[in-house]
Amino acid sequence: MTRLSAAHLQLMAAVAILCLWNFPISEASKFVDLTHAQNASTVYWAGVPGFTRTVLVASTNENGVWIEVGSYASGEHGGTHVDVPRHFIPNGYDLKDMPLERTIADGVMIDCVAEAARNPDYGVTAAKVCACVVTNKLHAVINIYYS
Repeated sequence: MTRLSAAHLQLMAAVAILCLWNFPISEASKFVDLTHAQNASTVYWAGVPGFTRTVLVASTNENGVWIEVGSYASGEHGGTHVDVPRHFIPNGYDLKDMPLERTIADGVMIDCVAEAARNPDYGVTAAKVCACVVTNKLHAVINIYYS
């Protein structure tokens, strides 16, 4: 297994940030983070192993600097995740083949907070989705839950 130095990791992080900053994003754009924490209480598809984290090193190094290094594992079908084409199509591309720019898109959020506050079992109605499609001149609707 190849181990990377801290300098290599910092360079990789800087390059990743520069790549993200190069996307053409308008001033009017607002990012909505749809992620949920991955932890022991994350819900997973039945039979999929849950989240685990193992501390590998937790000590002060020879320079007197505290270092904690761990590893984590998680089933891919729980919490916030991406269903790539291979999930449904045998020869579809896998996540490692998916360009990062395919994970960022324009969109609108249908706010159901008021309805859910009045009725915890509220489900968004077809009429509300249709109104949003017409108002925002959308061409597609992707069902994403944000809670």
